[in-house]
Amino acid sequence: MRIHLSFDLWSSPNHRSYLGMVGHWVTELGVLQSATLGFQCFYCPDSGRNIAQSFLGVLDKYEIGVKVGYVTTDNASNNDTALVDLGVMLQEQNVHFDPITSHVRCFGHIINLVVKDFLWAADWEAFEANIAYDTDIAKESHLLESWRKKGPMGKLHNIGVWILRTPQRCDHCLQKVQLARSREYTDPLIPLIGNITRWSSDADALEWAFELRDILDEFVGSAVTEERHAKTRRMSYVLPGASGIEHQENDQDNPDLVTGDELTPDNWDDLKTIFQILKPFQRLTLQRQGIGTQRNHVNGYLARVLPAIDDLLAHLEDAKQAYSDSSIYSSHLLTSINHAWAILDWYVLVLFWLYY
Repeated sequence: MRIHLSFDLWSSPNHRSYLGMVGHWVTELGVLQSATLGFQCFYCPDSGRNIAQSFLGVLDKYEIGVKVGYVTTDNASNNDTALVDLGVMLQEQNVHFDPITSHVRCFGHIINLVVKDFLWAADWEAFEANIAYDTDIAKESHLLESWRKKGPMGKLHNIGVWILRTPQRCDHCLQKVQLARSREYTDPLIPLIGNITRWSSDADALEWAFELRDILDEFVGSAVTEERHAKTRRMSYVLPGASGIEHQENDQDNPDLVTGDELTPDNWDDLKTIFQILKPFQRLTLQRQGIGTQRNHVNGYLARVLPAIDDLLAHLEDAKQAYSDSSIYSSHLLTSINHAWAILDWYVLVLFWLYY
């Protein structure tokens, strides 16, 4: 009996790293089983060798090194290195393990990389690092501009943050939604803010925005009008003879204002196009996640994952043709589609080489 493994290393909100490992096997009766084999705080630098040593410790604990089959991980380079080092360590125990052919790449993570490249461009990793720890007010102004440069998706993110910034504003938005929607309305009433780490939250944020577009436009529009009136009143108080320079403000840099993030009709059209491109990714991610059950026994099976990748690649190729007219669609959109296509095509080549 072979035991196939999946593992992941991640950081919690309290800045601690954890390594989790799950085993998967099929019983003599043909029943698929899974169990958590390890979950531990990871104190070492996340190098491939350190991951491999922790991995080997779990295998030795259960004496299952000789039973290791396939290993599923995300696509981080240190996981590639970890499996190579694990192969060397197992070889010292006279156990053969091929780190190349035994490595299964997580479908969900491939999709995550592709969509993040589409949404946030090729420099999304630098963007993610840039926004990770900006928390004080001075840096918040920088964050606003960083998100705004990402186009309508960034402006939608800023609007969500602005609404949730104060309990009063959040309650005011909630009241407007409750008044405008029936009591049977069960979708989220307050903004959903996308997470740069997990793209599916961006799709959720888009769905929320489209459902409540009229309320969102009215709520933000009223605030922008009020902010402009307030600025006009402030400027009228400049003392005679004063230059007024010390009173000048850049409202787009003030995290308590939303002036620079009001969504135009063209912005909404762009968001609609983005959501149409994301829909197949969202659908296939949901269909392929998890473990097979009697009701849906193909869920997550490799035999269904590979055709799904082909479907998504064809979808992006169609999108390149559909949105190629620069007189209608922004060149940025086509560039984003090409970035996403290139990432997915590379993984198609990798998977084809491994499994065919």
